[in-house]
Amino acid sequence: MDFLTREDYPDNWLSETREQFCGLEYADWKALLADVGFEIDPASGAWRNDWIVDHRLAPVASLSAPDGRPLDWPVTHVLLVARRPVNT
Repeated sequence: MDFLTREDYPDNWLSETREQFCGLEYADWKALLADVGFEIDPASGAWRNDWIVDHRLAPVASLSAPDGRPLDWPVTHVLLVARRPVNT
């Protein structure tokens, strides 16, 4: 996914490779923030942007299981609203 999210930026490839995407899954982000005392707002969630899949990813790649069965694209975005509880 890191490569696929950068493949259409050849003019500034070096600066793009300094960014990091896809390092953690949604559950990992939630756990990390909860471990340091944040509460996760119920409005938070992960989703797949089908426009990105249809226009950027699927035209240049596909996903398949070891047996060749096609796989769905994973989520592409996370919106995480985290609040630190106020001490009373």
